[in-house]
Amino acid sequence: MEVGSAGSAEGASGPRLSTATSFYARVIVDSDGEVLGSISDLILDLERGCVAYAVLSTGGFMGMGERMFAVPWRALRPAGQKFALDCKRAELETAPAFDRDHWQQAPAYWWHERVHAHYHSRPYWK
Repeated sequence: MEVGSAGSAEGASGPRLSTATSFYARVIVDSDGEVLGSISDLILDLERGCVAYAVLSTGGFMGMGERMFAVPWRALRPAGQKFALDCKRAELETAPAFDRDHWQQAPAYWWHERVHAHYHSRPYWK
């Protein structure tokens, strides 16, 4: 669900806004349209007030065997109701992964740098 312009000057378009829950379960595809997984969560940087990562979930059944990847928000491109990521499945398999039971609340900066480098994405804090 997209929300209309907020705080826009007369005649000028405002920011494009959307609710966070509208992103859950959205499919992420590679550049060929192959499904890589879906968004299971958004990770916010509370100090900077922005979305830092989308959590891409893939595989598994009812939470068992599921692999999760923190994908830099800047690495994703809207593609209709999906998101596109310039990453093939084989490349995704080598990305830093985590599971729900072992997600660090405040990962070290080396982890953030490694994730952004893997997806060839400029870190959001720079």
